Amino acid sequence: MVLVPFVSPYTIFKIGSSNAVLGIEEERRLPYWINAGVYVMDRKISDELPELGNHETLTFSRLAGREQILGVKSTEFWIGIDSFKELGEAEDHLNNPK
Repeated sequence: MVLVPFVSPYTIFKIGSSNAVLGIEEERRLPYWINAGVYVMDRKISDELPELGNHETLTFSRLAGREQILGVKSTEFWIGIDSFKELGEAEDHLNNPK
């Protein structure tokens, strides 16, 4: 399973002890890894996959409980496309790779 850093879609504010805004986080990566939706599976687990339902919550939870999933961390460009804004960001990246 490929894992990517969790990037907040929201602006993150630094708050001081008196609740004053001290700054805005430019780096929105949070200290968590999320599923990038890229898998390499052994055919032996095909019986574990549900015919209906969510394999993330059903199958992956069981396999993780048995330590049968390996995660590969990647910091390469990745974006989930759930909005027109994210679609535009993906298009920008493809047209202007850094």
